[in-house]
Amino acid sequence: MKPSFLYKIVPDTFITEYSCEENLLVFDCSTNDYLTCLEDVIQKCNNQQECVAFSVRKDIATGDDYSFYFDSTCLVSESDEGWNLYKKSIRLAI
Repeated sequence: MKPSFLYKIVPDTFITEYSCEENLLVFDCSTNDYLTCLEDVIQKCNNQQECVAFSVRKDIATGDDYSFYFDSTCLVSESDEGWNLYKKSIRLAI
């Protein structure tokens, strides 16, 4: 069984452009539904040990819908009403 984690949401927040450039992967969601996309992104981050956080665009249909981050030292955030940032916190024992 793959590990599960809790995530702390930082609403209306995105990682400052270029602060995590070398540790950034950007993808499109396979759906236009925010919650369905979020569930998919959570599972993907859970399955990547190096994943420390991710951002999800609130308006899914615009492309480049979510980003993974792999270096917690570069998570410099800024206010952005178009995104929510999720930081991996604790591992759940299941």
